Amino acid sequence: MEGEGFKVLRFWNNDIVDNGEAVLNSIYAAMYGSVDAEAIRFKHQRRRPIKDHPTPVRMAHRPSPSRGG
Repeated sequence: MEGEGFKVLRFWNNDIVDNGEAVLNSIYAAMYGSVDAEAIRFKHQRRRPIKDHPTPVRMAHRPSPSRGG
């Protein structure tokens, strides 16, 4: 994932359960440089839809057979 430009943070499960605020502070610091930094809004660029994408386009709502429709 890091090769694709993502930053990977890892935490032990018990740290998340027992010390959730410290985990959140670590995530915040990784995103903004420090716990005291002011948050900035992330901006992203929308990609154009890929014409030959294998996922079909969603059609208008139709009843679901699994829900009795």
